[in-house]
Amino acid sequence: MWIDLLKTLSATFVGAILAFGTNFYFQSRQRKNDQRTAGNLALATLSRQYGDFVIAKVALESELNFAKNTNPETPLWRALKPTLHEFNLELIFDFKSLAFLMDCGNDKLFTSLVHAETNYHELGRLLARHSNAASQMQHKFNAAGWNDQRILSEEIIQNAVGLNLVGELESLVHAISKRIETKEEVYMYAGQQLEAFMKNKFKCKVFVFRSLGAKAGLSKLDQVRQSANPALGKFE
Repeated sequence: MWIDLLKTLSATFVGAILAFGTNFYFQSRQRKNDQRTAGNLALATLSRQYGDFVIAKVALESELNFAKNTNPETPLWRALKPTLHEFNLELIFDFKSLAFLMDCGNDKLFTSLVHAETNYHELGRLLARHSNAASQMQHKFNAAGWNDQRILSEEIIQNAVGLNLVGELESLVHAISKRIETKEEVYMYAGQQLEAFMKNKFKCKVFVFRSLGAKAGLSKLDQVRQSANPALGKFE
């Protein structure tokens, strides 16, 4: 009787251990798959953010260079036209699913993703505000019937536009230019570090960080710009 009881208890105990071990294995495997998926989605999101940044950078540099070459005296607040490419401000990271980066001791990498998203949204909002202000400026130019602003003095133009709007445009162009000039490394660092971490942790192919959508976006933007003003030429 005791022997049968011991056998039953032993079998139950062994079965429980096997069930626990199997459950632990599958949970661990599922957790690893979830982490790999979260990391790849973060790389894709960051690549789309970087792609929008590259489009904004190329467009800005093209506009300013065109103004410089055609009329070097054009102030920056008048040189930058309303943006034709909008940032997707709903493009965000799922930071909850990326908490495993902190568990792996990658606080700096996690923080770099926060910085990248913050910079993306700030630049997107600045571009949207500038587009609105620049559209107001263009409306005033059209209302005044100015086909060629080069024959007008800067004082006349500023008085027609309004000093408040001029000040807003100057501030926005400065802020946008500063971010375009200094923030590219934010995306590059986060993307390169996350891709390297993913490859090392999961030992498999991962999403390749790149300026996703930039080539197609610039091609589309080129067509719109040149249809409005063929003299602008193609983006370089």
